[in-house]
Amino acid sequence: MVCPASMAMVLLSLLPQIHLWIVRGRDWNGAYVSPTGDEAIYSAYINALIAERTRKNDPFAGKDSTSKSPLPESTFSIQFIPAYVIAFSARTFHASASTVFIALVCVAGFLASLSVFWLLNAVLDDPRLAAVGTFFVLCLGGLAGGSGLLGTLLKNELSTPMLPFLRRYQPAAAFPLFFVFSTLVWHSLTNPVKRRARTSIGFAGLTLSVLIFSYLYLWTAAAAWLVCIGVLWLYFRPSDRRRTSVVLISIAIITSVAVVPYVYLVSHRAPSLDEVQALISTHQLDLFRIPEILGVFILIALFIGVWRGRIRMSQPRAIYAASLALLPFVLFNQQVLTGKSMQPHHFAHFVANYAILLGVVFV
Repeated sequence: MVCPASMAMVLLSLLPQIHLWIVRGRDWNGAYVSPTGDEAIYSAYINALIAERTRKNDPFAGKDSTSKSPLPESTFSIQFIPAYVIAFSARTFHASASTVFIALVCVAGFLASLSVFWLLNAVLDDPRLAAVGTFFVLCLGGLAGGSGLLGTLLKNELSTPMLPFLRRYQPAAAFPLFFVFSTLVWHSLTNPVKRRARTSIGFAGLTLSVLIFSYLYLWTAAAAWLVCIGVLWLYFRPSDRRRTSVVLISIAIITSVAVVPYVYLVSHRAPSLDEVQALISTHQLDLFRIPEILGVFILIALFIGVWRGRIRMSQPRAIYAASLALLPFVLFNQQVLTGKSMQPHHFAHFVANYAILLGVVFV
């Protein structure tokens, strides 16, 4: 079931580019379809790395960091892993930034469908339902995030007419890792074979570490979800508390190795970066985004199921669904405690929407 589903997702991801090829014919001139303005800047940074320029280069001004004129860290240089993987692939195949961006859409669609299918099949143990759920999650992510047609109806200026997760190269390149991490955590908590569970713990920590240097909104969402499922698992499955504690502490220790250099890089960011990224100080609640509304419905459905005796909250699947339902509330309201908020619409478009649709499938 996974192969046809993945191939169909690749075709769907490539449709805008296929349309360009059909319309322009031989005059397409190597161009790639780009529904968002950010992709041009990402492409410029990738092009600089393909040309073997420094990690700290400024794609806006075309400047490189030198010993005499060092540049501060930026969102590009801090989140460098996807960029270097893409640039290395481009150099290996002697491809341009435009060509590798076209290929990235195919690869991202394929890997995203594989990762979502793996997660759904691991939790549901039903390949056919997992295949259908893969389409449901990936194709309706724009709707759940207030993008696409719904964004047009709601006059959302930040809406994009596309599958949001395919924005290149952020979050497209690292997007599947969020679901890989979630699956590994599931295996860590549920696999009866201790050796396999320990292996899953190790890979979960490594995956989260890679995400830290890949995309801010993916790794913070993954970390927040880990806290959600950890707290719920500790509360509703007291017999598993020792195992759950080992899982959480082990992942935290592995990830802390990556957090230290990450904090160092962030501390050397440009003074104006916070202003550019629209970092604001606020403690205001944010409770009415679409993922949060869907989260309420999931929690209500779980409550009704428990009340009628059809669901036990100690069931791993129920806990998993509840953790996904709570995630949007944590992501959109962390500023109540931290006092800082930075472009939360990225959570709505690129991660919370897909996570909440997973919760819908599980329920």
